[in-house]
Amino acid sequence: MFGRLRLPIRHSGRRSFWSRPFSVAATGGLAAAFALVTMSAFVVGSRAGAAPYAGAADGQELVGTWIQEVILPDRRIVNYTTFFSDGTLVGTNSDHLTRSPFHGVWVRTGDSQFTVTQFRLVFDTLGGPNAQQMKIRGEIAVDESGDQAAGRYFVEFFDPDENVVSSTPTAGQFRRMKVEAMP
Repeated sequence: MFGRLRLPIRHSGRRSFWSRPFSVAATGGLAAAFALVTMSAFVVGSRAGAAPYAGAADGQELVGTWIQEVILPDRRIVNYTTFFSDGTLVGTNSDHLTRSPFHGVWVRTGDSQFTVTQFRLVFDTLGGPNAQQMKIRGEIAVDESGDQAAGRYFVEFFDPDENVVSSTPTAGQFRRMKVEAMP
């Protein structure tokens, strides 16, 4: 669909290495990996070991990228969720082949306490044209270190006509993603 990508960066009037066209597919995802690492470093913070934003050290802040593990009876799911300072969130997880990334909002509700609401699509694995919606409402408690958290959730699935078809409670543990030095 996109074929070739051209980055319009010039230096001293000459085309640089970065302005040459290249195929994202031919780079083996190098461009996507570079973008992910760059954005993760920006969101998480610029100094390893330092609190990248006010309140991080005392558990009062949710902003940043978190790794969450949810254990279900039939499988383990790993989530990567980024909470932004404007109260929005985005994420993806190991269920990505049957579900879209999730998008949502969050708010601080008390001392180290947060409430979230997020939505995602659930695809018909048999190739049907309709997708269900999944709504997840939850509460997250961040510990005193600001690097660990626990969440409990209520998950609802809706058919294409927005009728609830099933629901279930679930829970998970979070750890804050940190910048790690190269070996």
